[in-house]
Amino acid sequence: MPTSHKIKSISVEGGFLDGTTIQFSDHLNCLIGGRGTGKTTVIEFIRYALGQGFMPDARIDPKKSRELERLIAANLGDNNTVTIDIETRSGLEYSVKRKGGAESNRIQDESGTIKQLDFRRSQVFDAEIYSQNDIENAASDPLDQLQIIDKFREEKLNEIAKELSALRRDLENNAGDILSAKSQIGTLQDEVSEIDGIAERLKALKVDAGEDPEEVSRHSAKIQAVAKEKEAVGKYLEGLNETVEQIDSLLQHLEQIASITFVRPSLSEPNRELMEKLQRSFNTALPEIRKRLMSAKPSLKLLSLEAEETEQKIKDMAYRLQEEYEELLARHQEVSGKLQERDRLQKIYDSLLAKQESYDELKEKMTLLQKERRRKIVKMSDLCDQRCAIREEIAESINRQLGPMILVKIIPYGNSTGYRNLLNEAMKRSQMQYARIIERIIERIHPTELVRLVQNGQVDEIMEKLEIDRERANKIIAQLQNSRELFEIETVELYDQPLIELKDGNTYKAAKDLSTGQKCTTILPILLLESVKPLIIDQPEDNLDNAFVYDTVVKSIRKSKKKRQLIFVTHNPNIPVLGDAEKVIVLQSDGRQGAVIAEGDVDGVKTQIETILEGGREAFEERRKRYGH
Repeated sequence: MPTSHKIKSISVEGGFLDGTTIQFSDHLNCLIGGRGTGKTTVIEFIRYALGQGFMPDARIDPKKSRELERLIAANLGDNNTVTIDIETRSGLEYSVKRKGGAESNRIQDESGTIKQLDFRRSQVFDAEIYSQNDIENAASDPLDQLQIIDKFREEKLNEIAKELSALRRDLENNAGDILSAKSQIGTLQDEVSEIDGIAERLKALKVDAGEDPEEVSRHSAKIQAVAKEKEAVGKYLEGLNETVEQIDSLLQHLEQIASITFVRPSLSEPNRELMEKLQRSFNTALPEIRKRLMSAKPSLKLLSLEAEETEQKIKDMAYRLQEEYEELLARHQEVSGKLQERDRLQKIYDSLLAKQESYDELKEKMTLLQKERRRKIVKMSDLCDQRCAIREEIAESINRQLGPMILVKIIPYGNSTGYRNLLNEAMKRSQMQYARIIERIIERIHPTELVRLVQNGQVDEIMEKLEIDRERANKIIAQLQNSRELFEIETVELYDQPLIELKDGNTYKAAKDLSTGQKCTTILPILLLESVKPLIIDQPEDNLDNAFVYDTVVKSIRKSKKKRQLIFVTHNPNIPVLGDAEKVIVLQSDGRQGAVIAEGDVDGVKTQIETILEGGREAFEERRKRYGH
């Protein structure tokens, strides 16, 4: 039973490597040949065939993305095909094809069934692929180093990443809801502040009983009550009519589903009997469905007629009441002005009461949104702590295997690039000299703590933590408070910062500060540690001296190849010869076309190894004597 993913073969139709087919060993494979023979092309064709998840992200590294696109275009061209056969760690086999210029690949399982799969996202299959200079670049890029570290516990870390991504989406929506609620609360707060004043004025109008006859008051109250009844019945009638229309629409929708599902092509082979059976079942059921739905319409119609009659009666009453009310007002002209003012104020008061209710609901909603936000932020923090703990365990494992020459440490939340970018964006409009202040904020205040200080207007605490005057502290609060950036700061990704060091004499140096050769010396042994994924590297020996290749790289290769597949492009004879490669693939080119001219184990292609990598048989024999291979 397989225990690791494998690339079984690659074949090319058309382009520079037209007709090339390579069967890979499950262990160490080395592609050798002169420059321009297509070795790198084989590696990049594997990446291209596997699909978008394995290609450089144009948003992150546009240069590398363009370079790879040019290589594929030049060596495969449009409509020519590269095919790779793969085997997953669970023993499933897939054939993966991709044409030049195609947006995606075509995946078939062992039975020939087309599968819609994103290998990397679904974790069905994965591989580690490093182009030339990727290893050197990884030594200088903390995010690349994190990816290298994460590969050792990828499944669990991917689960955490998915949870964090979902939380961040929820928190982004939550921020929008809070900002919207705050805006509405601010608007309503100004309006409902008048409600007490309006109530007092209404009360003053009612105290003068002699100027406010009971008959007029009763009529006014009755008119308002009838108006509410008319509105209620109108909505009821509207709802009944909509329900009748929805019955007709539902029947049309059912028939439309049938017309789309049971079109002539769907009734052809290979599942014609199944489709016809499905159609017969639908045709049998449809009359009963129509009958039951249509049976509801008369009852609904009777209700509508009753509602229409009731609505008309209420309208008639409202008309009569209004006429009587106007007659009353005419008889009491001495108080009509005051009554009209009372009616005007009553309408305003009723409107403000409705707004007060909306205001109270919004305040309650705001409380719930903030409580939910705090809960999700705590959960997000817990997940980040879990992720960091896993990475620290990985670092300890690497140190046990590669120390004391190579040491890995994890600085929790040490990469504050995103925090810095958000602060810069938020402070642009502040008309302050903010660069140094931002650095102090990053050094001294955690993002969630900054949010708390700003939201609560903690001027004195900001002054103390940042050692700034009150004016600048107030400007920071004014600039950030109620801004979307403040919510983004609260959930900003503070990446863990890996520190990968190489022992140089009696001291350790960070990978980013090393020479080019030392950078590769630091990263390559980590890549060669045990994994279930094939490791594919274009010239892993670049910038390494032969002593290190022999002392460290070859030993790691011989150990690693027992448990995972290795595919290397190499110009260094130490790797295939001393690594005892199970498969050496020799490529040659006439300038227009590349081809495999020989393949086999080290002994089977020793003549080509001597010629291409050693410069002749004499040098190769000397190496065999010296190292015993």
